[in-house]
Amino acid sequence: MDMKCRSLWAPLLLLAMFFFGSVRVAWATENMATVSLPKGVSIQMQEKWVVLSGGQRIKLDEFVKSGLNLSGIRHARSKLPFAANYLNDRSRTVGILNVRYYPQLDLSQQDARSATNHDVLALDAALKENIAKEMKAFGMSVTSWTGTKKKEINGITVFVTEYSRASANGPGNFRVRLIRVFAGDGSFTLTVSYLDRAAKLMRPMTNRIVDSLEVSDISVSENLEDKSRSTGASGLWSSESGRYAAMFPSPPKRVGAATGVVEGYSYQSAKRFNNGGALYAITIIPLPEGINDANSKMFVEKSNDAFVQAMGQNPGDAKASWRGFGDSRERLDYDFRFLFSGVPFKGRGFWLVDRENYIRVSVSFSESLSSKNKDRVLSFLDSFVLVTKPD
Repeated sequence: MDMKCRSLWAPLLLLAMFFFGSVRVAWATENMATVSLPKGVSIQMQEKWVVLSGGQRIKLDEFVKSGLNLSGIRHARSKLPFAANYLNDRSRTVGILNVRYYPQLDLSQQDARSATNHDVLALDAALKENIAKEMKAFGMSVTSWTGTKKKEINGITVFVTEYSRASANGPGNFRVRLIRVFAGDGSFTLTVSYLDRAAKLMRPMTNRIVDSLEVSDISVSENLEDKSRSTGASGLWSSESGRYAAMFPSPPKRVGAATGVVEGYSYQSAKRFNNGGALYAITIIPLPEGINDANSKMFVEKSNDAFVQAMGQNPGDAKASWRGFGDSRERLDYDFRFLFSGVPFKGRGFWLVDRENYIRVSVSFSESLSSKNKDRVLSFLDSFVLVTKPD
């Protein structure tokens, strides 16, 4: 590689370092187990939880290894198919989890997505009244009420209610979260709670469980389409110029990158999943002088090689290939593995020349993600479009 080429491709090296240096996420490595439940519901939990089944306490790792899968059981009205406790070193319960189904409900995910602030306040008031009555019936009390919020977890619209109650056994209060999912006869509530004194351990642990919630029976693509319709004609994010558009998981940040040769910029958005994360980006760099239709294809190939090398990998292992973009031009796809802070990652994306710029549309994600979440991440690449405004 001669010095002239190095000067032309230097922006790629800087962007590569900046691209991955801008977001640093740490993910715990303790053993996790996936619990499959009715109606396509699944959660991931640390194996130290103890499952309550048939009056017996079973360690979660043994419960999972036994091959027992709850996803096909039949359940009656308001059935409780799964419950588990987390015990401290003195065998006292400091964490409680259960999932309860409400097959008689006719509220759907569409209803949940359409819920207004007024609807959420009405739901919160009803829950507060009913839970206070239930606590009183068991000789307990609600000690504080945080309220109910509408949120989204892995493409599912949920209503999260938080409050504190007195402990049923011994001193102290339990912090409770109800994650309510409306999905017709698959409606359910995931309840996680922990002893306040154990919050340092239990809050992040229960956060991971909640963040891992998935429902395969709910169409994520349908959610995205509904979200698109609610946000405008396309529902896509678009750049300030209106030229570029894509379905980012959250509004991206524009980050500049400058060298002595050219100045470029990148739109970036990060998303964390229960057992990993992903980074989405659209990077726009002006074509250096001397690059034209005759040599732009070779320039893009060399740029990709430099990018892969900057990530510590051999360009020959990047599975680079040309294919049609959708109009008369071509794009260069790439696919390679690399390590980031010791974590195995996958880099996927493509390069494209557009007018006076060359563009890299990319995703990078930890290989520990589930197949479903990997597909969600990769769908970002297909969502990218170039917008041509009418004269």
